[in-house]
Amino acid sequence: MNRITEDPKQMNGTPCIRGLRIPVATVIACLAAGMTWDEVLHAYPDLERDDIVEALRYAQQTIRAPRDAWVYVEAATEALSADVEPGLPRARWIEGYVAGRSRSE
Repeated sequence: MNRITEDPKQMNGTPCIRGLRIPVATVIACLAAGMTWDEVLHAYPDLERDDIVEALRYAQQTIRAPRDAWVYVEAATEALSADVEPGLPRARWIEGYVAGRSRSE
Protein backbone atom coordinates (compact mmCIF):
# COMPACT_ATOMS: atom_id res chain seq x y z
CA MET A 1 0.00 0.00 0.00
CA ASN A 2 2.25 2.72 -1.24
CA ARG A 3 -0.54 5.30 -1.49
CA ILE A 4 -1.25 5.31 2.25
CA THR A 5 1.22 7.29 4.34
CA GLU A 6 1.57 7.65 8.09
CA ASP A 7 3.91 10.48 9.03
CA PRO A 8 4.10 11.50 12.70
CA LYS A 9 4.91 15.05 11.57
CA GLN A 10 1.74 15.26 9.48
CA MET A 11 -1.66 15.15 11.16
CA ASN A 12 -0.16 13.31 14.15
CA GLY A 13 0.49 10.19 12.09
CA THR A 14 -3.08 9.82 10.85
CA PRO A 15 -3.11 7.52 7.80
CA CYS A 16 -3.42 9.81 4.77
CA ILE A 17 -3.52 9.47 1.02
CA ARG A 18 -0.10 9.91 -0.67
CA GLY A 19 1.19 12.39 1.89
CA LEU A 20 -1.72 14.72 1.20
CA ARG A 21 -3.67 16.04 4.15
CA ILE A 22 -6.60 13.84 3.19
CA PRO A 23 -7.07 11.13 5.82
CA VAL A 24 -8.12 7.65 4.78
CA ALA A 25 -10.96 8.00 7.30
CA THR A 26 -12.30 11.02 5.40
CA VAL A 27 -12.46 9.08 2.14
CA ILE A 28 -14.18 6.15 3.86
CA ALA A 29 -16.61 8.50 5.63
CA CYS A 30 -17.55 10.11 2.32
CA LEU A 31 -18.30 6.73 0.78
CA ALA A 32 -20.20 5.61 3.88
CA ALA A 33 -22.29 8.78 3.67
CA GLY A 34 -23.41 7.71 0.20
CA MET A 35 -21.12 9.79 -1.99
CA THR A 36 -20.20 8.21 -5.31
CA TRP A 37 -16.57 7.82 -6.29
CA ASP A 38 -17.00 10.66 -8.78
CA GLU A 39 -18.42 12.91 -6.04
CA VAL A 40 -15.48 12.13 -3.78
CA LEU A 41 -13.03 12.84 -6.60
CA HIS A 42 -14.81 16.12 -7.32
CA ALA A 43 -14.77 17.12 -3.64
CA TYR A 44 -11.06 16.25 -3.36
CA PRO A 45 -9.49 17.05 -6.77
CA ASP A 46 -6.04 15.81 -5.69
CA LEU A 47 -7.39 12.27 -5.27
CA GLU A 48 -7.25 9.61 -7.95
CA ARG A 49 -9.40 6.51 -8.35
CA ASP A 50 -6.52 4.31 -7.19
CA ASP A 51 -6.43 6.35 -3.96
CA ILE A 52 -10.01 5.35 -3.21
CA VAL A 53 -9.20 1.70 -3.92
CA GLU A 54 -6.20 1.87 -1.55
CA ALA A 55 -8.29 3.60 1.13
CA LEU A 56 -10.85 0.79 0.95
CA ARG A 57 -8.13 -1.86 1.10
CA TYR A 58 -6.51 -0.12 4.06
CA ALA A 59 -9.83 0.09 5.89
CA GLN A 60 -10.59 -3.56 5.18
CA GLN A 61 -7.21 -4.70 6.51
CA THR A 62 -7.43 -2.41 9.52
CA ILE A 63 -10.79 -3.69 10.71
CA ARG A 64 -10.09 -7.36 10.02
CA ALA A 65 -10.13 -9.17 13.35
CA PRO A 66 -9.01 -12.67 14.23
CA ARG A 67 -11.77 -15.26 13.98
CA ASP A 68 -11.62 -15.83 17.74
CA ALA A 69 -12.59 -12.22 18.38
CA TRP A 70 -15.85 -12.73 16.48
CA VAL A 71 -16.64 -15.79 18.59
CA TYR A 72 -16.29 -13.65 21.72
CA VAL A 73 -18.46 -10.89 20.26
CA GLU A 74 -21.16 -13.40 19.38
CA ALA A 75 -21.01 -14.89 22.88
CA ALA A 76 -21.14 -11.42 24.42
CA THR A 77 -24.12 -10.51 22.26
CA GLU A 78 -25.97 -13.62 23.42
CA ALA A 79 -25.06 -12.81 27.01
CA LEU A 80 -26.68 -9.38 26.65
CA SER A 81 -30.00 -11.07 27.15
CA ALA A 82 -28.75 -11.66 30.70
CA ASP A 83 -28.58 -8.85 33.24
CA VAL A 84 -26.41 -5.94 32.17
CA GLU A 85 -25.08 -3.78 34.98
CA PRO A 86 -27.42 -0.75 35.24
CA GLY A 87 -25.97 2.42 33.76
CA LEU A 88 -23.16 0.60 31.93
CA PRO A 89 -23.29 1.21 28.17
CA ARG A 90 -23.72 -2.05 26.28
CA ALA A 91 -20.59 -1.51 24.13
CA ARG A 92 -18.50 -1.08 27.29
CA TRP A 93 -20.13 -4.16 28.82
CA ILE A 94 -19.31 -6.23 25.72
CA GLU A 95 -15.73 -4.95 25.80
CA GLY A 96 -15.38 -6.07 29.43
CA TYR A 97 -17.04 -9.39 28.72
CA VAL A 98 -14.72 -10.10 25.79
CA ALA A 99 -11.64 -9.10 27.80
CA GLY A 100 -12.70 -11.34 30.68
CA ARG A 101 -13.37 -14.30 28.40
CA SER A 102 -10.03 -14.00 26.63
CA ARG A 103 -8.16 -13.96 29.97
CA SER A 104 -10.01 -16.94 31.38
CA GLU A 105 -9.49 -19.22 28.37
